[in-house]
Amino acid sequence: MKTRLTRIFCMLFAILVYFYGDWRGAILASGDVDYGSIAIFLLSLALVEVFLVFWLQGDLHLNVYRPKAIVALFIWLLLLCFLRPNLMSSLRNYLSILFTFGTVLFLSSIIQSLDVLRGLKLIVLSLLTTLGVSVVVHLTMVGPIYFFAHGDIQARVGGIFFFGLFGALAGLGAVASFVGLICASVKREKVIYVLSMALFLLFLVMSDLRTGEFAVAISFLVGYSVSTHRPRWLKAGFRVFFVALVFYGAFLIMSPSVPIIESGNVENDLVWRTLVWDLSITGIASRPFTGFGGENYLKGNLEGVVLDGNLADPHSSYLSLILQYGFISLVLFAIVYGGIVYRLFRQAAEGMKVFVCVAIYWALVSSTGGTYFNGTSGFGQIMFEFSFLGLLCHPQLRSSRETTT
Repeated sequence: MKTRLTRIFCMLFAILVYFYGDWRGAILASGDVDYGSIAIFLLSLALVEVFLVFWLQGDLHLNVYRPKAIVALFIWLLLLCFLRPNLMSSLRNYLSILFTFGTVLFLSSIIQSLDVLRGLKLIVLSLLTTLGVSVVVHLTMVGPIYFFAHGDIQARVGGIFFFGLFGALAGLGAVASFVGLICASVKREKVIYVLSMALFLLFLVMSDLRTGEFAVAISFLVGYSVSTHRPRWLKAGFRVFFVALVFYGAFLIMSPSVPIIESGNVENDLVWRTLVWDLSITGIASRPFTGFGGENYLKGNLEGVVLDGNLADPHSSYLSLILQYGFISLVLFAIVYGGIVYRLFRQAAEGMKVFVCVAIYWALVSSTGGTYFNGTSGFGQIMFEFSFLGLLCHPQLRSSRETTT
């Protein structure tokens, strides 16, 4: 049964990567989202998943925290469709969210039907394979690899994904490997997790996603601090990591931002993001409760075009969520996902509290980029929801065995 579930997970993961990836190289992509085609794809995938549920005949198990809050969130999102002027666009967006959530639940049920550490290995392997393929695509379709290319967007590694998502997935893989390293009991597994963590960190540096690097560092610190078992090798390794982190931070501060390819220069990145955030807040103020739904406020805004002709999101998942769905959606979102973290922190089984660093990572890496909280339109949204609903809701992480399905 475990082998069959593993194969199904790998197959669905590969299908999602193939659909959401840009195999010509995603650097400087337009950012346009066709919610209609996404909804059709996810609906087709949902039909396959329904067949698999019946075929597996009870092998799947799913634990969902606060299902009433999730239902309330989806009812509110549906109501928003009728409160906005662009009804059809909002409905297409809503269907994409709904079908995406269904796929996330199916993937989550597979992971929760496996041993939690076996599922963690599966996630690490899937991410490692995906990012490895992305590097190959970048080398063959985009160009050579440059390190510390924070003066130039096109020089950053992305491959089938834009560099921001590539870096976010690399950071997630590094944090997952760190969790596996803490929880592993066999020396061979510890060595494998150290090697995978090093490779993910290399990918992260290649992407030059500095928010991701910061998020990984803080997640490691939190994970180490909440670990109840700290053997001598872990303490020594963490000291080495901390010293390396200090030197790396000093290097980033002192290194100049020199454009390499002379395209998409982002030397004054923080100033530029501040302008984008200010513009996004203006949009939020105009529709604080309903948001814009599937309508891209920044794409149709003259100031946004002046800032960047390809500007498609507020470069903050928090602002993006409010801009699209309003403040009430943010509150419901916080109840659902914040509640998962709170329960894990309070009810974690022995040695399992370290999984909290996965949530810390997502909270930080989402602050200055991505649209990971919006529920649709990309692979990053699926991985965010899956990290919480699949991994962090796993029943083996809690000392209390009561489940809510």
